[in-house]
Amino acid sequence: MFEALRAGGVQDVRLLASPLPEAMHHAATTVWPQASVHLDVPGLLRSTFERVPRHDWMALGHDLARIHDAADPADARTAFAALRGTWTPQYPEVVRRWERHLDLLAARAALAGPIRQALAAGGLLTALTTRLEHAVAAGPARTEAWILQTANAIGEHLTRGDQPWVRRWAPVRAAFETTFPRH
Repeated sequence: MFEALRAGGVQDVRLLASPLPEAMHHAATTVWPQASVHLDVPGLLRSTFERVPRHDWMALGHDLARIHDAADPADARTAFAALRGTWTPQYPEVVRRWERHLDLLAARAALAGPIRQALAAGGLLTALTTRLEHAVAAGPARTEAWILQTANAIGEHLTRGDQPWVRRWAPVRAAFETTFPRH
């Protein structure tokens, strides 16, 4: 798939969010060596709450937010230790899932705040994905070339002009350029 994207004109990918970051890392960095692969936290949160009864959502959500919103990697690890102590007896599989991704969650905490905002639910990446999904769903079965062309058109539209959301995402783009410079 990544080879097809590159052949379709995608010159580089500097950040990739995936629900399966370990699997995507090798594939992405083979095609784009500078790519930084991160965990799709909204996806992890969704799958977590699918496994937990509603009456525990608030308390568990508070503890997960401490990991998700950690100021640095050490804070993320400290927050996870507290989560493990509290929730392992009730939801050992949920705790194991977060533990499997702890290194990526800690690495995410080291990113600049605007980049973490873009990776969060409701962030720029989610908005782009949603727009592409709506475009694909709006018509009959589409080819891969059409999907790539639509993704490029959406990306160009979203980064052009003086729309309010372009100004809103300017700090994200600036932090992104600093953290993931083009080679």
